Amino acid sequence: MPFNSEAKVTARGRRYHLVATDYESVDVGAAPARFTQAKIDASDGVEVYFSAGPVRIFFHGLDPSATVGIEVFDGGFREFGKTGAGLLRAVRSGPTNGTMMAVYFSARDDA
Repeated sequence: MPFNSEAKVTARGRRYHLVATDYESVDVGAAPARFTQAKIDASDGVEVYFSAGPVRIFFHGLDPSATVGIEVFDGGFREFGKTGAGLLRAVRSGPTNGTMMAVYFSARDDA
């Protein structure tokens, strides 16, 4: 499901708006790519969209390679919390670079 900058969620009995607060686009080449940690730290979560590629990812802090990792193709989409986004690494697995774009969001209390 694509990101909805005005989505409402309920957690711990309270209602929140998820508000898009920042974005970032990163070229994914032969060297491991990652997002800016300061942007991740300032958010409550990240939605990541993949284009071009394919690319391989790991989200436990280790670097993938062109042949090892979870393969993600053009149009792929994943949601990460702060921890997973901070540990995300990506490399291209084909002859051309890919792109991963992050939409950072924060939860705003409706109360």
